[in-house]
Amino acid sequence: MALDTHERVALHQDLVDGLGRQTADRLMAQLPQVDWSQLATKQDLDHRFELLEQRLSHRFELIDERFTRIDERFDTFEPMLEGKIATQVRGLFFALAGLYLANTALMAGAIGIAVSVAD
Repeated sequence: MALDTHERVALHQDLVDGLGRQTADRLMAQLPQVDWSQLATKQDLDHRFELLEQRLSHRFELIDERFTRIDERFDTFEPMLEGKIATQVRGLFFALAGLYLANTALMAGAIGIAVSVAD
């Protein structure tokens, strides 16, 4: 039970009367300003920290699971993306090869025409 201000003053005066002011002041300084039930012990703090560690550990496990799922999605996405890129590169290669052959044929035809006109 916490002492109210009036009870603290009365207790201090009783201590001064019985033990002297200096000793009474030292003893009163040792009394908490709040109810004893409001003070936390080292055991209370250890218990609270243990609960906090458990909660944080659980949260980090959930985050790790989410990262694992994201990694799995990337593992399936990467081959698909590589396949699409390979298909596009292959298509571009054949299109450019066709253009190169067509350009070569046109140049050969132009040279043939130029040679026949020059004769």
